[in-house]
This record gives sequence, C-alpha cells and structure tokens, in this order.
Amino acid sequence: PETAAWNLVYPAQFQVAPAVVNLATHTTVIADDGSWRSRHQLQVTNESRQFLPVVLPQGSRLLYCLVEGRPGRVVIRGEGNDTRHLIPIPQSGALASGFEVEFALAGRFDESAASIRDEWKSSRLTIPVPTFPEFRDDPEYGISVSRNRWSVYVPNSWRATMVEDPEATNVEQAASTALQDAMLL
Repeated sequence: PETAAWNLVYPAQFQVAPAVVNLATHTTVIADDGSWRSRHQLQVTNESRQFLPVVLPQGSRLLYCLVEGRPGRVVIRGEGNDTRHLIPIPQSGALASGFEVEFALAGRFDESAASIRDEWKSSRLTIPVPTFPEFRDDPEYGISVSRNRWSVYVPNSWRATMVEDPEATNVEQAASTALQDAMLL
C-alpha cells in the first residue's frame, strides 16, 4: 500500500502586544485662569508586562494613581523627552478579565497665554493628554490602546468648538451610546 504524503504548513506567527488598554476614558477640565486637571481611567488586560508606561504632557504633574482601586507607586525612568512614568500592574493570571488603572494630572497652559485670556477667544488650544508608547515603537515597555473616549469641559464664559480638520486632529464627535457600546466590547 502507498503511504500518503503530508505537507506540514505552520501558521504564520505575529508578535502581539503583551498588554492592551481596551478602553481609555479621559476627562479634562479647563479653568478660566489657564490651569487644567484631567482624570484617566484605563481598562487593561495584561499578559506579561510589569509596568504600564505613560508619557505625561509637558509641565504637568501626577496627582494620584490607583490600580484596582488601590494606590500605586509610579516609577520614573529616563530624562527629558524620554521620560516615562511606569505604573506597576498585575499579571493576567491574577486578573484574566482585566482591571482598571486610574490616574489624575494637573498643569497649566503656557504662562503667557494665561495672562492674555482675551486672546484665547480666537486661539486654537491643544488640550494636554498623556500618551502611551506603542508596542511596535517601544518593544520593552510599549502597549496598545484599542479605543479612547475623551471629554473636555471648558468654563461657562468660553465658547469652544471642536477642530474638524483631519490633518490637525483625529478626534471625532461621538454620541453617548458609542461609549456604552465601547464599554460592552
């Protein structure tokens, strides 16, 4: 009898991010004096990372950090533009379904802008937001962020509109039902 010939084909392997932020909810509140505060809630799943890396906006300071509702001790690595704040996170074995990381920041817009608030009426402000190094750019610490939700509150005396220039921003206005869908996912 003839033996059947088998051709073994191995599936392609792709390296995936060892930690993923499934949903990042950012809330920024701006005061009339040029100061701002922001709160960031992250739904995280972690396969093998020890830290969640965060790059803070220039001139901001970390107010607090909670991991699973408990205070976390943030480690600072690097200098200048390479400074990363590393938040210790649990491994997936302990929390396979994911967990929440929450932190808050505070800062001020450019001091010269704060002294000439009247000129803000016709200015375009860049709202400060922390960034998370991508896994493909930083294999040692990087992560992936799947979805972001961002709410910005300005003083009642301001009239603010969102910039709708795709070359200047990737922010889109969304209905509140879109958040509910993202949280379910």
